Amino acid sequence: MPTTTINAGESAKTITLNEGEQLTLSGSDAAAGVAYLLDQVAGGSNSVRSWIVGPGSLPPIGPFSGTQRVRISCSVGMVTATTGSGLLNIPRVIAQSAVPVIIVPSGSVAADGTITLGTALNVVYAGAWIKLPAGAIVGGAAGLYYCTFSSTTVGSVKDLFVNPAVSPFVSYIPVGPLTAAVGSGAYTQSLSITQLCNVTVPGGAMGPNGVFRSEVIFGSSNTANNKAYYAGMTPGNLFVGLNISGAGATGTCGRVRLANRGSQNSQTYFAGGWGYGPVQLPQLQRSFDMTVDQPFFYSAALTNAADYVVLEGFTAEILPG
Repeated sequence: MPTTTINAGESAKTITLNEGEQLTLSGSDAAAGVAYLLDQVAGGSNSVRSWIVGPGSLPPIGPFSGTQRVRISCSVGMVTATTGSGLLNIPRVIAQSAVPVIIVPSGSVAADGTITLGTALNVVYAGAWIKLPAGAIVGGAAGLYYCTFSSTTVGSVKDLFVNPAVSPFVSYIPVGPLTAAVGSGAYTQSLSITQLCNVTVPGGAMGPNGVFRSEVIFGSSNTANNKAYYAGMTPGNLFVGLNISGAGATGTCGRVRLANRGSQNSQTYFAGGWGYGPVQLPQLQRSFDMTVDQPFFYSAALTNAADYVVLEGFTAEILPG
């Protein structure tokens, strides 16, 4: 990290901070100095803020959005100025989507890719990713397939497959011509927890006091059967809502908050849901290593294969600190 020294009696020195850099100032014993954040508009020696420098170190100055200049003078002793990369305290959306992902009810997929659902969806989804069990598509694995719907019960499954359980996935609308999948007939939907989207939280992006937070919306069929909604660092490890029953179209909104506690290896973890079947969970203590990339999953599960769950959309963001 570049270091500049300013001794008593020397002319003031100006340090340029590029975007994302921070400045650490420290004074020798009995040091006395002043640092000025220069006005980028007025120019010259005009300043918008100043800091008194004495013995010891000041809290870091910056980082800033955009380039800034700091002018430092020393009247007694010596002031040391060190620049280095910092962490911009600006909220950052790392992923978001409103392209639906659906655990569809049991049904059948014809040889031409036409899917017929045993239970009607609430709306006609022009394009969505749907969970199908292994074998529903000839030679196909369990996972998500892209599908275009012409009604609440009929759609066309495409030969486009992803598995969020093993790789990052944020739902999207494919571009270009798609080939119809070859169905194998009737299928029974799985009741196991299904990963619907998989977002990567970049290593080191939160900082020692940063926060990862996410809001998510789930919908489901209106029945008395349980449907479990999850959002968490490990697939299915954390409820954001539990929908048991309700009048009309049902669903749950959920929020998850993971906050580092002065270290990127120690966190407090909280989730809550509201809507039909609200759930409030106690705060949990966790020790994820947030200095490396970590997956965050949106998942769901059915208890009756005639039901369905829709991941309607989510936003995932980081508040660095």
